Order: sequence, then structure tokens, then C-alpha cells
Amino acid sequence: MSTTRLPIGVRTGQLVAVKVGAGYEISDAALERFQAQRAALERIPDVTPRTTPIESPQSNGMAEAFVRTMKRDYARVSQLPDAAAVIRQLPVWFEHYNTVHPHRALSYRSPREFIASRSNRENMSDR
Repeated sequence: MSTTRLPIGVRTGQLVAVKVGAGYEISDAALERFQAQRAALERIPDVTPRTTPIESPQSNGMAEAFVRTMKRDYARVSQLPDAAAVIRQLPVWFEHYNTVHPHRALSYRSPREFIASRSNRENMSDR
């Protein structure tokens, strides 16, 4: 099995990486799967893959919570036959998540409702 050497501190997403000396080693097959997944995401209109900052557990935790919510509240309850169908549905789910889906941290309002209420309060205080 051949491997690709990465400098220490490189985030590897869902790849299985083994720390060896001053870096990580990842199998070429795992690296190819990761690159194929990233390329598939880049082909979706208006979607840009992002990574969390290196050694930033807070950012990574927020990203993982978002993915968990999308799986729990959207993907698992839909009747879609495969991953390609799920990916095509993502823009609709993102819109729902931002405009309708209640968020506990926002007092059970959607992000758009929360932002609108803040804007209204700020406009009222400007008068």
C-alpha cells in the first residue's frame, strides 16, 4: 500500500491518518476517495467546500453539529434513493434550514427570523 505524506497539523477530514514522525501518512486510496468527494461537492452550483481552521475544535464542533442536524432532520427522513439524489436536494434543505427550521440557540426561531428581529430592534433604537 502506498501512502502520501502530509505535514504535521494538516486537517484530513474523514481520512484515516496515522501520525508518523513529523507528519501524517494516508493511504493513496483514502486520499483519492477524499479528493473525489471534494470534487463532487465543487460541481454543485453555489456550494464551496470549506475546511475548519487547523486545531480549532470549536469550529469543527459546529460543523459536525450542522452535518448531524442535516442528516437527522432531512436526509434520514427523506425517501431519496441514493447520494446523488440527496445532493440535488441540498439547496432546498439549506433554504428550509435557514428560513423555517427552528434553532434552539435562537429561541426556536430560524436564522432569518432571528436576523430580522435584530435588524428591527436596531432600527427602533436608531429613532
